[in-house]
Order: sequence, then C-alpha cells, then structure tokens
Amino acid sequence: MFELTDLLEIHILELPKLHKQGKRSKNNKLIPWMNFLYAQTREELDMASEANPVIQKATDMLMAMSRDEEERLRYEAREEFLLDQQYRLQAARGEGIEEGIIKNKQETARKLITKGMDDQFIREITGLELEEISSLRDEQKV
Repeated sequence: MFELTDLLEIHILELPKLHKQGKRSKNNKLIPWMNFLYAQTREELDMASEANPVIQKATDMLMAMSRDEEERLRYEAREEFLLDQQYRLQAARGEGIEEGIIKNKQETARKLITKGMDDQFIREITGLELEEISSLRDEQKV
C-alpha cells in the first residue's frame, strides 16, 4: 500500500494512442516525452529532441549509452573534462571576485587614510585588520 501525496505525480502514457493525442493537445507537455519514448527511428528521435532542451539532453545520454564500450568511455571522459573545466572556471570567478572585494576595501582604506581618519574608524568601515591598515598607511608615507 502506497500513500499518495502531492510530492509525486504518476502519468500513464499509452504510447500506441500517441498519434491520436498529438493532434488534439498541442499544449500538453507530455506529448514531446511520449514522442521521445515512442521514437522508432533516428529521425523521430531527433524530431522529439528538438521540442525541448531537456529531451535533447536525454537523447544525447541515450546515444552515449548506445555506443560501443570504447566510444562510451571517450564520451564519459569528455563529459568529466567539461565538468572539471566548468568547476575550475567557477572557482576562478570566485577567487577573482574575492580579490576584487579586497582591493576595493584597500582602496577605500587608502582614501580614508588620505582624509586623516584613524585606524579604528577605517577598520569599522572596511573590515580590514589593523595590521593591514597600518601597512597601507606606511605605503602612503613612502
């Protein structure tokens, strides 16, 4: 016995009736998935995948799983490489943003030092450590 909740939807897809349903309900979001599941040729699969980017991704994964072992391993290696590249790019962006924030705080501290503000006030405004503020103050004396 299963308890049904609003967290799960169950759809019964009668694929043989697809050709009748397709003409009547163009706005039904399940029709493209039914076309994907019922595709019997590569052309039908391509047509189904054009309807939705998620279906395109499912088609790509299906094609990858259908390849021979060597091709599948190459595909998986490429996917892993692309994911690693994406991760490195996000990490680099994060570091760049962090570096920009630090430089902005230092520049603000330099301006406040020029205006004659004391180190404690500059610390409250910028969040920089007193040692760093002192170092910036020493830079300006040179």
